[in-house]
Order: sequence, then C-alpha cells, then structure tokens
Amino acid sequence: MASAAITEKLNSTLAGNGLAVRGERDNYIEVMEAATAQVWMSLQPATRADLEALALPEGFIVSGSGMAAMDVAGFAASPGQTLGDVNTMVINGLDFLNVARPGDIQPAAGPDEALTAAVDKTHIIGFEVERKVVLMDTPEGSFVEVVGVPDHDGELVLPEGATLREIKLVTPWVLQLPTPTKAYFWMRSQGMRSFQGPVDVPSDAETI
Repeated sequence: MASAAITEKLNSTLAGNGLAVRGERDNYIEVMEAATAQVWMSLQPATRADLEALALPEGFIVSGSGMAAMDVAGFAASPGQTLGDVNTMVINGLDFLNVARPGDIQPAAGPDEALTAAVDKTHIIGFEVERKVVLMDTPEGSFVEVVGVPDHDGELVLPEGATLREIKLVTPWVLQLPTPTKAYFWMRSQGMRSFQGPVDVPSDAETI
C-alpha cells in the first residue's frame, strides 16, 4: 500500500484535477479506439483473465497490457481536455480512463529495439522514498521507467548514445511527465518495457 506521504504528494500535484489510478506496481490494460487513436487504461489492476474476457465496444482494440513501474499515478485530464476534465467508461465491470493519444509513431527497427511515440497525456507518476528507479540517459535527457520491471534490461537494444543507470531516492519523487511525452516501448516476450520523458532527476538521488 502506498504511503500516506507519497499519496498526499500525488494529490497535491493533481491539485483536485483528474483522477488517481487505483493500485500500485500492478498490471493494467490499455485499449484504443482505432478511428481516433485515443487510448483508455483500466483505472484498477487487471489480470490476464480480465484481458481475455474483455468484450470491447465496436471500433476498439487491445493496445497493451503491462506492469506499472511507479508506486502511484494519476492523470490531470484526458487528451485535448482542460485540467480536471476526464472521460471514463466501463468495460466488463472495469473502469477505464481516456489517458493518452499517441502521435509521430516510429516502429521498432528490430525485435529487441524500441518503438517510439510522442504521447499527448497529462500523466503524473510517483516513486516512494528509498525506491530504486531505473533511468535511461540519452543525448536528449533522462527518461524514467514507466512500464515493466528491470529483470531483462540488459537485453534491451538501446537508442544510439543511451545508457541505463539506477538511482536510489532519498525523498519521495512525484513528477508530471512532459506533454507530449516521448515514450520508448519495447514489446518483448518477457513483457512490455517503457521509458518516458525527458524528466528532471532529483538532485539528491543517489546513483547506485
């Protein structure tokens, strides 16, 4: 269960806008409306059985399922909406929130390389104090882990000039990703992995 300190910090950053995601480092489902490329994410954790049982509305497809890397998260608005305005719907008893609209998609050049996209979203994420967080440092800046676990990071084919490093937080870290967010996605048999940003890394974080 997320600590009171980081939950309070998330709520303060949301400032009454949007919705917080239920759950923590859990698995979530994303579906996409094919005609508009609008992405909807389950607000609560979802299992593989939930995914297999989804009876999607007409025109929707499953766009992904992955493990959240952060401890808390929220969205201040749905894409194209003013702060506090969010679109939700229920599919098979699961609440879904309209969270993102990807653009400028660059397909992966190889099976272990990343797809990239510029994602329109107002995504706020947070990591607990003393968490170890993986960053991908690139010539563009630092990108923080958002989806997946680091177990197979050594097998990822990184973008040119990129390196991975791990930091340990000495204070809770809550941040809003840029709008749009540049997102790197690796689709692998071990599970989806994503780094997103660029972000400002806390100056007091310890490099491990």
